Amino acid sequence: MMMILGEFTFELKTAAYQTFKRTSAQRWSQHDRVGKRAMHQYLGPANDEVTLPGVIYPEFNGIDSQFSLDKLRDMADAGIPYNMIDRDGFVQGDFIILNISEDKSNFLKGGVAQKISFEIKLRRYADDELASIKNDLSL
Repeated sequence: MMMILGEFTFELKTAAYQTFKRTSAQRWSQHDRVGKRAMHQYLGPANDEVTLPGVIYPEFNGIDSQFSLDKLRDMADAGIPYNMIDRDGFVQGDFIILNISEDKSNFLKGGVAQKISFEIKLRRYADDELASIKNDLSL
């Protein structure tokens, strides 16, 4: 097991990503001034973004592995944030699935791909936004 996102487990038999790229940024507001350099005001952290590129080889990973991206697309279509837990059990927070790209190649007779390259982009979902959704659902 490499990581869990909601109900999906990233592992060799599903969709193993090859790198985990996390981008953290800060938000700054710029205030222009006449005849002087602009002033900046710190607004707080931006929502982290995670990029997961990987490759699926259905012949080696098992035939069900080719449907892993479909499962992730269904999760993305649900339009809700998912809890991310790393392999050490550390809760990374809630993330939304921004997009999933897929590239199939090395086709066998009958059109079955031997190689499926993918990239999944996630964005951290603000904790206060999630609390608001949970409160709305409990009403």
